[in-house]
Amino acid sequence: MPVRRTLSLSLARRLVITCQRLAGPRPEVTTDTLLDLIRNLGCLQLDPLNVVARSHLLVLWSRLGDYNPALLDQLLWQEHRLFEYWAHAASIVLTEDYQIYQHRMQASYPGDEIFWRQSARQWIEQNAELRDHILTSLRKRGPLRARDFTDVSVVPWKSSGWTGGRNVGRMLEFLWAQGQITVAGRKGIDKVWDLSGVTRLAGAEHTLKRQNWLNVTVFTAKK
Repeated sequence: MPVRRTLSLSLARRLVITCQRLAGPRPEVTTDTLLDLIRNLGCLQLDPLNVVARSHLLVLWSRLGDYNPALLDQLLWQEHRLFEYWAHAASIVLTEDYQIYQHRMQASYPGDEIFWRQSARQWIEQNAELRDHILTSLRKRGPLRARDFTDVSVVPWKSSGWTGGRNVGRMLEFLWAQGQITVAGRKGIDKVWDLSGVTRLAGAEHTLKRQNWLNVTVFTAKK
């Protein structure tokens, strides 16, 4: 049974701030301490906008101070202890949590709304040639950017938003959501795609390190 404890609102606020690593001493920044921070946060949301810096880099800076962004690249592209996937949004997530995201990958088609899933499934089936072209190209040529594929779609992707007509990009994202391909690197903000079986997720074979979810402490804040 969960343990129920009561906290004051002030203590609850301080607990949230501390757990978000926005208070307390800052550690020496290494790949291990950087990974520990991301483990505390759960993930780092990605955003293509860049005014001062990319949003995920600012999140780290606000908690670590001055640090070398190359350490994050090392965790992503060399050690593969992190990888890019869809959490609540496109994010950098922990490879040790791969089994959690595998549940989403095993869904035949991405999305939460039934109508949207049906539309996505129909579009992917109509453009099987594009899907096969992407997978075959990656198998034969290795990691590629979206611009390196030929748009051989039969039916264009329809959207009132910015993805309308971006057929290669949408197919890549669907294959990524299904776990068939992965982000193997980046050139600037461009994703470099590869087959999931080629770019190995080095930590995927590890069992989850946070399996004590049943031992939950439920906190109730009071005024």
